Amino acid sequence: DLAGQGPATVICRSPRQPDGIALSLFETPRRGVFRGQLLLSPVSTNAAATLWVASGDTLEAEYLDASEGQTLVATATIETVPPAITAVSVETGYLEAIVSLEISEPSDVLIQYSDSPAVFPDNFTAYDSSLEVYHDVILTGLLPDQTYYFRVVCRDRAGNLATNDNQGQLYTFQTLAPLSVPWQDDLETPSRDWSTYMIEDSETDWTWGVPAGGAPPSGAHCWGSNLGGGPISQSECYLISPGILLT
Repeated sequence: DLAGQGPATVICRSPRQPDGIALSLFETPRRGVFRGQLLLSPVSTNAAATLWVASGDTLEAEYLDASEGQTLVATATIETVPPAITAVSVETGYLEAIVSLEISEPSDVLIQYSDSPAVFPDNFTAYDSSLEVYHDVILTGLLPDQTYYFRVVCRDRAGNLATNDNQGQLYTFQTLAPLSVPWQDDLETPSRDWSTYMIEDSETDWTWGVPAGGAPPSGAHCWGSNLGGGPISQSECYLISPGILLT
């Protein structure tokens, strides 16, 4: 109902400035939609369009609802405390890494990482826009057997920024080093170099041991997707070798 009638005015108040200030809202290219900007200050000020507030205060905006013919009040809570970033850990692979962390309140996460502290933080970034307290962020484009440096930056719903750079030292991790050829494994001892993966509905997974029907053709042990030999209706599982560098 105010479309095309010029600026609209709202009165903004806080507990520290109860008389409030008048703020003009100007119509946007979308008719009937008005927008204005209010600056918030932690100290008393006479600057135009600036309101004195502190964290925890309730900001009030009083406006005339022309459609309803009555004065209404909208509120928002002032929050200026940056989130705290804790429990930073890294799970490394050959060509990627996963950075896990915990934040004291829902926030997004930006990981800035580099293969050299000299050019940090302008090399690479990984961003998770979801406002959560737990994040797992995948870093890609990595090289094997390489040291990387990173820091964590997050922003909460109110726009407060926090940075965790390991107290100025930067976090570091090293990607896994692939094995060189020639390489062999007689499978007689369990090895952490091998890994397994199974889909959710699979009834079996790859395991290491002695088959129920007797020893394999060579040696006494092997990897098998059903070493027990029992009946199964479905199986989808994977045995993944260690990384091998094929030059």
